[in-house]
Parts: sequence; C-alpha cells; structure tokens
Amino acid sequence: MSPSEDAKKLSFDRREFVKFGSLAAVGLALQPRLLCAAAPSTAVPILGVGYCDSVPEVWNQTFHLRSAKDLLLGDPAFLSKSARIRIGTFSRATRFVDLPGGVDVDVIFPSYGFEPDSYPRFQAWGFRHAGGMQSKSSSLSMTVPVTSTEGLQMFFHRPVAAARGRAVRAGAQPAPATSSSLLRLDTGSTSNVPKLQRGVYVVALREADDEREPNWDAHTLSLNYAGLFLNSVATFTYLIVNIDYAE
Repeated sequence: MSPSEDAKKLSFDRREFVKFGSLAAVGLALQPRLLCAAAPSTAVPILGVGYCDSVPEVWNQTFHLRSAKDLLLGDPAFLSKSARIRIGTFSRATRFVDLPGGVDVDVIFPSYGFEPDSYPRFQAWGFRHAGGMQSKSSSLSMTVPVTSTEGLQMFFHRPVAAARGRAVRAGAQPAPATSSSLLRLDTGSTSNVPKLQRGVYVVALREADDEREPNWDAHTLSLNYAGLFLNSVATFTYLIVNIDYAE
C-alpha cells in the first residue's frame, strides 16, 4: 500500500483480526485500531534499515549489524508459518529529543475479500511528544500473514496532530513528505526490496533532510534492562522490530 492511499476507511471484522494473533498491552491514549487506510497523515520517511540475524539473549551480549539491503534471499517458510512481529525499543535522536512530534506504525494485514492495495492496516504502535509531555506504546507482539506477492509490510507516518516543521527548529530542513515510508520485506530473491528473514530489523527514521542512511557496519545490537538497543554511536531516530516464525 502506498502512502497516497491514505484516504478512505473500511470496516474490518474484529473476529477476523483475532485469528491473526494476540496483542500485548499498549500505552494509554495509544490504543491500537483497525483501519484500511490511516486517517489523513504525513508520512515519516525511512532513512534506512539495519539487520542482525542474532538476537542478544544475555546482558551486554553484542552483535554487529549490516544493511538489510545486503540480504540476497528471503525466507519462504514465512508463507506457511506467518510472521511473529515484536515492536520494541524506540530511541529518538538527541537533536530532536526535546522537540514536539510523533510517529505511528501501521502493520498491513493481507485479508480475503480485499485487493492488495486496500488491505486492512492495524495501527500497532505509536509515539507522541506534545506540550512538553512524551508517551509511547508498550512493546507489542502480533502474528501477521505473509504473502508471496506483498511479503510483510509496515507503514510509518506522523499522527495528524504532530507538529510539522520540528526539524526546522532543530536547525535543519524537514524531511520531504514524498520519501518512502513503507517498509516491505519480501520472501523471494528477485525484487529490489529488503528480504524477510528471522532476526532483528532496526528501522532508522528520517527527521531532517540533512540526515543520511547510517553506516550499519559501525553499529552493534545489545541487550540491557530496558531491552534491545544500539551502541552509543547512533545519532538517528530508530525503532527495533524483532521478527520470527509464528509457528
């Protein structure tokens, strides 16, 4: 689904969604809701996606990242097993940490009776900073069907009320709204989009036009009391997504 489709809402039977998986608790005022397309919103461009095939399991265990674009093959086992997604750590770049803004993450659910360009979307996670107050959803886990044509898809966008131009106040021009905000992970080998494999994906979000894709080889993934995190070299806003088989 492209960001330009953000217009119409379609009903989606809750009983149908329940078949896709269960949800962890999410933060107050950020309750998940089902939509075919999000309410009018501004896309949050994706700066780049890092990948690690190993998940740290003990304190301060460290693994190096690489660019998800370097993955040559997707894992077709997801087509029969579905994907279990866990949205976890969110970290905002220091230069923006005190500025108003926000981001919502919609997970796209393939569903019978819908065309691929109008699949229902589930607003699964969100962050807000307004009026000097911050709030974000708790870690969330869900099961999502994967198709051979669309793979696994997540859409990143700003809440309607989020302040536009916060990057200007940070001394940089705001990121162009036309940049890609759809994360698609494929199970095959022929497309030019990142591939779907078991592991950890780190989605870097562009908050200003002067930001560039990180050098993922310079970053490591570790575990502490708060969950997974990147090393202190990270100077960009990012969200960590753990993906595994659902079965």
